[in-house]
Amino acid sequence: MMTPVPEFPEDVRRQLAERTRPAHESLHHHRKIGRLLSPTLTRPQYAELLAAFCGFFDGVEQRRRALRVWPELSLDRPIARMRQDLGLLGQTDAHITTADLPEVRCSLSCLGFLYVLHGSAFGGTLLAKRVHQSLPAAPHGYLSAKVDVGQWRRLTAALNESARTPGGYRTVAAAADQAFVRFGAWVTEYGEVTPGGRV
Repeated sequence: MMTPVPEFPEDVRRQLAERTRPAHESLHHHRKIGRLLSPTLTRPQYAELLAAFCGFFDGVEQRRRALRVWPELSLDRPIARMRQDLGLLGQTDAHITTADLPEVRCSLSCLGFLYVLHGSAFGGTLLAKRVHQSLPAAPHGYLSAKVDVGQWRRLTAALNESARTPGGYRTVAAAADQAFVRFGAWVTEYGEVTPGGRV
């Protein structure tokens, strides 16, 4: 008797990476995020980008807490590093606008957003190097932080455990796709329509 082919991926993280690749790669060409790689990056531009990042991370973390899910995948540490960098750049909490993210409405959609935000740490080393070249005196504790391998393994395990059904996978995958799109749109608008983004 033949074993039926599963309708869901065994390694959800790998499948998510493939599915979200177009949305992910679009951020590599983002008008504002691309400034982090530019030799002409200015201190105000850097501060605005960090504030935008912090506001989005904080929005997801607030939804995670409200839903009371995934305490082991908290975003507290990267948020704290961003706030510390912003403080050294002369920015206070009043300069940070938190994203309103009603899309993070359940455990699985929250997991999709957490996958994207925790995964962003893998590109931090390159960005930190380029920011340091452009702004040698600017703080980059958030960008230069090492990936928390233990937390990433816990996230991968959560994905493989919680999205092993076709419906669960679809919810997580749709949320991950949405996270990339919403993040890009948030950064685009930040500073133009959000009071906290003006530096």
